[in-house]
Amino acid sequence: MPAKIKSIEELRRELQAKESELATLQSRRQRIAQELANVEARISTLTGRTPARGPGKTEKAQAPKRVKKPAQRRTGKPLAEYVAKILSKSKGGVPTGEITKAVQNAGYHTTSKNFYYNVAHILRADKRFQRVTPGIYKLA
Repeated sequence: MPAKIKSIEELRRELQAKESELATLQSRRQRIAQELANVEARISTLTGRTPARGPGKTEKAQAPKRVKKPAQRRTGKPLAEYVAKILSKSKGGVPTGEITKAVQNAGYHTTSKNFYYNVAHILRADKRFQRVTPGIYKLA
């Protein structure tokens, strides 16, 4: 059975009804948000805490930020320490690929699919390491 084709006048009435419903819902949302803000202000005066900022914010949102400890390996040594030890044995520069192999041979365990990029990032980010030429690093 084919779908009934609506006239332009029917479509306008439907659009007007939906716009009216939308305006009603937006007005209701504004009233509820104001009521919620009043409740939160009352709670804050009873508990002695500062009120949460903005609609939908809870006390948990104001919890102090935790400082994350730097990640350490099972061996207790971070990757940069392994790299520094390897570079300290060399007077000239060492290619990144060789550093990667030497770090793994020294006992650093990783599950990374591209461990080379992890080592390259450490070499660029840590101020202890200096780039001699592209891909070759030494201790600063």
